[in-house]
Amino acid sequence: MFVRRLPLVTGNVVPWTVFLAFTVLNSVHAVQPAMSMVETLSNLVAFLFLYAFVRIAGPQRLVDALIVACFLLCCLSIAAYVLNPQLGRMSDWTNGAFEPTGRLQGVFGTANSAGASAGIGILLMVLASKISFRRPMFFVLVAPMVFCLLASNNRMSLIAVAIGLFYVYLARGNVGLKLTVAAIVGGFFLLVMTGFSDQILSSVSRSGSADEITSGTGRSRIWAVVLDLWTEQPLFGYGGGSAKFILPVHPLLFKAAAHAHNLYLNVLFADGAVGFLMFGTALVSTLRRSAGTRAHLLLAMLIFYLVYGITEPTIGGLVAFIPLTFYAVLILVAVAPDQFRHRSTIPAQTPSRF
Repeated sequence: MFVRRLPLVTGNVVPWTVFLAFTVLNSVHAVQPAMSMVETLSNLVAFLFLYAFVRIAGPQRLVDALIVACFLLCCLSIAAYVLNPQLGRMSDWTNGAFEPTGRLQGVFGTANSAGASAGIGILLMVLASKISFRRPMFFVLVAPMVFCLLASNNRMSLIAVAIGLFYVYLARGNVGLKLTVAAIVGGFFLLVMTGFSDQILSSVSRSGSADEITSGTGRSRIWAVVLDLWTEQPLFGYGGGSAKFILPVHPLLFKAAAHAHNLYLNVLFADGAVGFLMFGTALVSTLRRSAGTRAHLLLAMLIFYLVYGITEPTIGGLVAFIPLTFYAVLILVAVAPDQFRHRSTIPAQTPSRF
């Protein structure tokens, strides 16, 4: 019954389907082919499932489902953070002992995943939900997300949320004036940085060292090794999930280097230049469609993923909440960009959805 309601495949989802299908096929030469195939196949199936869900239930119901899921995950994470620190808090080496820190990781597995999940949940609430900012329900839903974002102490997620919201602010008009003001503020900040860079960077680092910020918490070392290893298998890479078996045992790295800590390098390392070309083609196609249709709200979310992807892989490994929301935004751009130009263009909310 439901299959008959599905229209023909939208052309804009084809590049992403081709890329994800390629990652499944490319898993045959991975370090652990069976595990790699399970991981990559989970992403392809999730993408196709979300596409079918949108075609059957509609775009707004997908947004609602993601918001509710994020709300529940954040509530569970806060409970774990308070009641079970071993589970709910990120552990790190402190004075020779591996102990829980103050960073929330909750049920997301890592503090960075918790921060990113909460960040995209906030953007979904602020940009894509029809719930009015004046309604108590809005604050009930967004409050746990804000807490998780702040408690995770994930700086890149905070930056990505701010840039995404700033883009929406620019899209409302008076772009020239707003950019001028932003340039003045940015210039003043750079002027201050030239004289007090060490003090400022040390103050925002978790360890109290400016090197933590300038090296991306050791990520620059990982990126250099990833690029060096990629040159040995440039066309097809090492297969999905292989990084967790190769990078941690590299003599220049450490056990925590389980992936490239960068969306773009992660794709390049796993699927080589061929996969990276497919990924880039699909991404450019999506960005062009969202910009061409003036789907500013969806473009702001894409900006979030692209900025967050500088330090963390948005996709890679078994499908989880972050890649799920990423795929959802890609599908919304392909299927219903006109509904997400501004908050006023989002279909009216029905009382039964919350």
